[in-house]
Amino acid sequence: MESLHLSICHLVDNVSSGPIVSCHYCVFLGNNLLSWSTKRQPTFSRSSAVAEYRGVANVVAETFWFRNHLRELHTPLSSATLVYCDNGIDTAYLLLYMDDIVLTASLEGLLQRIIGSLHQEFTMTDLGPLNYFLGISVTRDFSGLFLSQKKYDIKILEKAHMVSCNTSRTPVDTESKLGVDGDPVSDLTLYRSLADPREPRLSALKRILWHIQGTLNYGLQLFSSSTTDLIAYFDVDWAGCPTTRRSILGYCVFLGNNLLSWSTKRQPTFSRSSAVAEYRGVANVVAETFWFRNHLRELHT
Repeated sequence: MESLHLSICHLVDNVSSGPIVSCHYCVFLGNNLLSWSTKRQPTFSRSSAVAEYRGVANVVAETFWFRNHLRELHTPLSSATLVYCDNGIDTAYLLLYMDDIVLTASLEGLLQRIIGSLHQEFTMTDLGPLNYFLGISVTRDFSGLFLSQKKYDIKILEKAHMVSCNTSRTPVDTESKLGVDGDPVSDLTLYRSLADPREPRLSALKRILWHIQGTLNYGLQLFSSSTTDLIAYFDVDWAGCPTTRRSILGYCVFLGNNLLSWSTKRQPTFSRSSAVAEYRGVANVVAETFWFRNHLRELHT
C-alpha cells in the first residue's frame, strides 16, 4: 500500500428528496476501498453547483483524516491524492501532495467557489496561479504550459562544484557501454551516491552534468489541445547490457502532441532472441498505454 487515491463517484440530485442533494463518494488506498458514503447533505443548496462545492469540501476533509491517520501509523504515501468532480457540464480537479494543492476547473467561477469552500474547512493560503510545484516551475504561455526544473538543475551543479563546467549536446556516449570493469575512484568523497564507484562511471556522470549545464533552459511543453489520441513509440536494444546481457527497452507515450511518460531501462529477464525482447517491449508499452487510457476514461466519464 503505497498510494492514497481519492475519487468522487458522483454528486447528484436526489429527486425523491426534492431540493435536498445526495452526496456519493468512496476513498481508496491503492486498490483497497477504505471508506464510502451515500447520504443527504444536512443543509439546503440553492443550486447544484453549491451542493457540489460542499461535497468536494467534505470529501477533502475525509481524505485529510485518512492521510493524517496513516502518517501516525508510519505508512509511506508516495503518490499524490487526486480529487475530481464532474457533473456533466463543469469539471474540477484537485491534486494534493503533502501540504501542497493544485486546483483547476473548467470555469473561473467554479474555481473560486471551490477555493472559498476549502477556506471554510481549512486554514490555507491561496498562492494564485500555479508557478511552482514539487520542484517544477510552471510558466504559462500562448500555447499552454512550460515545465522546467532549472532551479533543481542548478542545485545539482552547485553540489558537484560544476556550475561553470563545459557543455555537452548529448547526456551519454552511445558508442561505449558501461560495465563492471574500471579502476576504482581514488577519492571516494567525490562519488558517494552509488556503490563501488569506478572511473568510467564517474566520467559518464560528469558528461550528464555537462549536458545539464548546456540544457538549463530546456523543459517540457504541454500544449492546449482537445485530442484524446494516445500514441506510443518504443525501441529495444537486444542484449544491450554488457554485464547481464539483458535487453534495454526505451519508450515514450504521447497524448496528442504532449509527452506523458517515458522510460529507458533494462528488461527484468533475459531474452533468447531480439524478437522475444521486442514482444516483451510491446507488452510493456501496451500496458502503459492502457493505464493512461483507463485513467483518462475515469476522469472524463
